[in-house]
Amino acid sequence: MKLPGNKWIAAITIIVLLAGARESIAQNESKADSLLKAKKHFSFAVQYKKSGSYEQALVNYKQSIAYNDTVYQVHYSFGDLLLEMERPLEARREFAISLRLNPEHYNSAAMLAKLYYEAALYDSSLTVFETMYKLKPDDTQTLHNIGSLREHLGMKREALDAYEELYEATEATFPLSLAAGLAFDLEEWEKAKRYNDLMIEKTPGENVYLKRGANISLKLNDPQGALHYIRSLAGNGESDIQALERIEKDSRFTGDTDTVIAALKLHHTVAPDNIQIIGELAELLIAKGEKEKAADYLRRGIEKAPDNGKLRILMGNYYRERGEDDKALKEYEAALADETWKSSAQQSIWQIRPPQTEEEKKEQEFFRRGRDKAEKE
Repeated sequence: MKLPGNKWIAAITIIVLLAGARESIAQNESKADSLLKAKKHFSFAVQYKKSGSYEQALVNYKQSIAYNDTVYQVHYSFGDLLLEMERPLEARREFAISLRLNPEHYNSAAMLAKLYYEAALYDSSLTVFETMYKLKPDDTQTLHNIGSLREHLGMKREALDAYEELYEATEATFPLSLAAGLAFDLEEWEKAKRYNDLMIEKTPGENVYLKRGANISLKLNDPQGALHYIRSLAGNGESDIQALERIEKDSRFTGDTDTVIAALKLHHTVAPDNIQIIGELAELLIAKGEKEKAADYLRRGIEKAPDNGKLRILMGNYYRERGEDDKALKEYEAALADETWKSSAQQSIWQIRPPQTEEEKKEQEFFRRGRDKAEKE
């Protein structure tokens, strides 16, 4: 019997829908069966792993994943087994899958970061550590790892950010020290000074920070500030000659005589045998009108270097201004032994005892001959 057109179309539609429903039911039943089998093999795998039967566990993990590969816990547990079996490359793959399936699973990220680090894949390790920190922003160890990896990879600016954040969270000395060092390397002098001064407060016996403080002050064009750190350093029995020389040089350039003198005095304290420092210090003290202090330094210098023409001439000038010409002449005559200062010494002698004129020389020669003749008779 033929069905009318519309009724025929409706019948066909019902048949198709029934067929689709049967197929969907079959698929659901198949999916449920797969999930059940996956769960069963996973259970077996865990039991075998606990008992130490790693090969049987390995087979069951693979079967479980073959039936269903969307459960992150299975991949994580499988990765743990592969680590026990010393197969880190395969373990890394499973932890990566676990993290992809559940981006908020912290333990998967932690294991993956560790394996990347051990394989020297530092870029990848850093990426995962940063993911971990987003998951646990109070995890200071992870933040430390991030800073260290950034610094190792040459990302100094980003590493400094991490160390600053770590110090704010912990107020510990180690991130503060790292931040001070990086700020110095990045030539962020104000920040470097702030962090370095904090380190000096926290670790007063560490001279490395005093030396760095002096260098930072010099970078900030503050020789007086630099001298402050060097004084503290000297108080600890240490010195930084290079920093002192830089303080002296910069202060001379700016005309800051007081700072030059202060630096030279400290320089003399830590290097008492440096005759050049004694001479320069004496000259500056004389120019400043502190002649007695200058004379003290000159006596020390002459005791150490009796043939130094410059010190002898300065000492002679001191005596001459006091009206003690005999003492001055002795100093100038001693300076004649120094070829560098011989000419200057002779000029100073002539200022006290002018050279003889030709007439005086002839007269002196006449009387000498007379004496010689009288002695012979």
